[in-house]
Amino acid sequence: MSIDKELLIMSGARLYSIGVEVEAARAKLKELVDSGVPYTDERVLKALEEYKELKEKWDNLEQQHLEMRDEILKNEAPEA
Repeated sequence: MSIDKELLIMSGARLYSIGVEVEAARAKLKELVDSGVPYTDERVLKALEEYKELKEKWDNLEQQHLEMRDEILKNEAPEA
């Protein structure tokens, strides 16, 4: 297996891991809001910030992962 494919697999694994963290942060935020904690409460604001940071990290890694995948596929495509 090429180093590029190994990097792509590692990137996908990291993407999955961060996705789990994003969903946990989303659940924590939802739990706070559903339990009636006001939106202006420090706990909600902190949970929202954590969610936003993780989501941004996930979005950036997803973009890099897709670009890497596209580059690998382009390099492996048979030339016509």
